[in-house]
Amino acid sequence: METLENLIDQLIRSDLYKADYDEVKKLRIKAIKAAHKYHFENNMFYKRHCKAIGIGKEIYEKDLYQVLVPSEVFKSYPMDFPEENVSEFIEWLRGISTIKIPNIYGSFKSLDNMLYEFDKKGVLLGFSSGTSGRMTFLPRGKKTQEYLVRSYISTVTANVKLEMGKEYFVLGIPKKSYLQIAWNGRNVAETISPGNVFYAFDELKADIVRIRTGMTKNFKEKLISSLAGFMLPRVERKAEERILNKLLELKGRRIIFLAPPWILANIAKRILDKGVEVRLHEDSIISSTGGFKGRKVIDRKELNKLLEEALGINSDRYTDLYGMTESNSIFMECFANHVKHIPPWIEPILLDDQLEPIEPHGKTTGRFGFIEPSALSYPGFILTGDKVTIDWDGCDADDLNGPVILSIERIKGLEERGCAGALSRTFEG
Repeated sequence: METLENLIDQLIRSDLYKADYDEVKKLRIKAIKAAHKYHFENNMFYKRHCKAIGIGKEIYEKDLYQVLVPSEVFKSYPMDFPEENVSEFIEWLRGISTIKIPNIYGSFKSLDNMLYEFDKKGVLLGFSSGTSGRMTFLPRGKKTQEYLVRSYISTVTANVKLEMGKEYFVLGIPKKSYLQIAWNGRNVAETISPGNVFYAFDELKADIVRIRTGMTKNFKEKLISSLAGFMLPRVERKAEERILNKLLELKGRRIIFLAPPWILANIAKRILDKGVEVRLHEDSIISSTGGFKGRKVIDRKELNKLLEEALGINSDRYTDLYGMTESNSIFMECFANHVKHIPPWIEPILLDDQLEPIEPHGKTTGRFGFIEPSALSYPGFILTGDKVTIDWDGCDADDLNGPVILSIERIKGLEERGCAGALSRTFEG
């Protein structure tokens, strides 16, 4: 009998983007059923969740939508500041985790110190933060971390021919941070091309993100938040200047430039305002993720024009990414049609307002859920707060198979959240 890990190893491959969709789906559903059984037997929360709706350790495909876990579960810990009550936080974490959570004793003045202690013991607690300031924490053991990096690279290589070890990355994210977007970007880039990575920011502490997004412990932290409101925009401008200087240094060379879209726009405007010439190699890749999240939104056509004028490459080389802290993968726009292809190892589900499944035919819009068997550390059966339009017939402009995402928006009334949003709120004035 094939193990879950064996099935995942068969699934996370770039060539499956171009394989027969029906055959890939059979493999995916097989892996999902194995993942369901694995989490049912090893995850206390997930077992209770399933049993409450009458589902046991075996599941039929038609019932998969019923076991989706709302993403809010991963910020449902019973205290405001986990670092001050570590034992109770660990108890909560063990409830939602499928892997063994190590013992960590005492309390910490710094959230970063607590996250570091977990990291030392093999559990990454990546975080994101919404407008309320309350953080989402996802536990990832070494195997789930490995699958995340492999998933990202498989998606990129399905769209782009990479020269492993020779690519150069310019990243508009921190080099050191437990913010999930920063961890993902750093580890993926360093795996593709070790040492050939430039970072706009040196470090972003979880405590600063928390403080800047509204969760303060005392008057001192309120004062820090006010002072940071003056200082951090200067840090952002300095980071943008560093990126500009690096782009000038790399003029004419192929690079992969990844940043939140507002940073891309700011860099392009700086280049044009200064009148400097930054012409990247025509095969360079520009990529954004996370949306504008509280910043002034720039229309895609206007952003395309800015990037073409400033960087001297066709806007077809600009691709936007969609990802979530709860996901082990990235949804990447193809260069041919700029629609986001759903990775073949993910089962997408759309639900209506009554949380009933919408038939996967033609173009449909609903609340987005997904199932990702590679999340071994927590149940990768996720109900998001995003309203998504999917074209189930796929994209005719390239040879990548499977459904594509046409549009994404936050459901009204739900908290704006995400890693790019945490970055945006931290550095804005």
